[in-house]
Amino acid sequence: MCKVSLSIIVPFKNAEKYLDACINSILEQTYGDYELILIDDGSIDNSLKICERYSEIDQRIKILNNREKGLVNSRKTALMHAEGEYIGFVDADDWIDSDMYEVLMANAINMDADMVCSGLYRQFSDHKEYVGNTIEAGAYLENDIKNRIWTNMIYNGNYFQMGVRPNLVNKIIKRDMLEEIQMSVPTQITNGEDAAVVFPLLMKCKKLVLLDKAFYHYRQHNESMSKVIDDDEMLGRLKVLYKHLVSFVQDIDDNYKPCLQSQLDMYISNLLVQKCLYIYDDDKCQEIYGYNPSEKIKLASFGQIDMTKKICIYGAGSFGKQIFSYLNQISNELMVVDKNSEFYRSQGLNVYDVDEIKEFRPDVILVALMDFGKAEEVRRNLLELGFENEVIRCLNIDYISDPGVLNNILSDY
Repeated sequence: MCKVSLSIIVPFKNAEKYLDACINSILEQTYGDYELILIDDGSIDNSLKICERYSEIDQRIKILNNREKGLVNSRKTALMHAEGEYIGFVDADDWIDSDMYEVLMANAINMDADMVCSGLYRQFSDHKEYVGNTIEAGAYLENDIKNRIWTNMIYNGNYFQMGVRPNLVNKIIKRDMLEEIQMSVPTQITNGEDAAVVFPLLMKCKKLVLLDKAFYHYRQHNESMSKVIDDDEMLGRLKVLYKHLVSFVQDIDDNYKPCLQSQLDMYISNLLVQKCLYIYDDDKCQEIYGYNPSEKIKLASFGQIDMTKKICIYGAGSFGKQIFSYLNQISNELMVVDKNSEFYRSQGLNVYDVDEIKEFRPDVILVALMDFGKAEEVRRNLLELGFENEVIRCLNIDYISDPGVLNNILSDY
């Protein structure tokens, strides 16, 4: 029998700047029947001391050491020590509203749900943006899960929009079900760690609750734009993720396999273009799509672009940073703009206001937004500013999700 109703797991590594706010938001929960598991992944700052201070004043806190084995392994280790019937996760640099677990647990207990999913807030320094599930809120049993959740849980028909958000942190999950999935996740996965758990869980759930509320504050902060990413290693890790997810689709009823597989292909194309942009400029991929690569023409995922031209990247989020990191090595004149430019500048990034685009007079504007609806809205705004349509480039979704292109990239997974 479980000793507590809920185990809240917080993996941390060098998070001293944010840990007080994170832990305090958990200790201030109106729901009290929980344990808090803080697991250190090899911090070299004061994070561990902060956690030890809290453990001295609240007996519900456990501290574990994962010794730099990574997030996936931290979650596995914490699960082995968890005593709750349900499991929740919080990232060490985020915080939650005081009623989060009271609401989630009430819904879980009322239905004996396998999983309860809420939305979340993308939290900037001076404002927040709600991000929710796009499938209607409500309680779903097995047949409804198959027919209403599976059909658009990973891809809802609009690019980069999922029916159910893949984040773990805005959910609670029955421990027995979570253990089965989490323990199967390869430790090589360092992007998509949440999706590697959430999507397989949705394929196994018998009772599911979706809420149209948000309690979780996902803090937006950035590393340097000039950071170099080991693209080949990242590609290998994404192939491991794809193989892991495909293995669960293979166990599904044949009537649903094609739908889930096509959604999975759209999802992996999202990650590939965000994390390994260069792969879409491979000669073989360009041959499939009919491009003739040259030293001056790159970035096939946005159409052919001459790197000798002045280029503006519209969007400084993770996708914009990936484009900048890639193009900064081969482009002489490059500018990044964002409507939240002040926030990104406060993070030390060289990002300009949107209204400064005209002064730069770019030859090409790359709309670095994965959400196709928002990208088209930006296109319309740029047209109103007087830019020609051919100057504005949105992500070429048909190309990056083309089955032939994906097969070429993932053929050896």
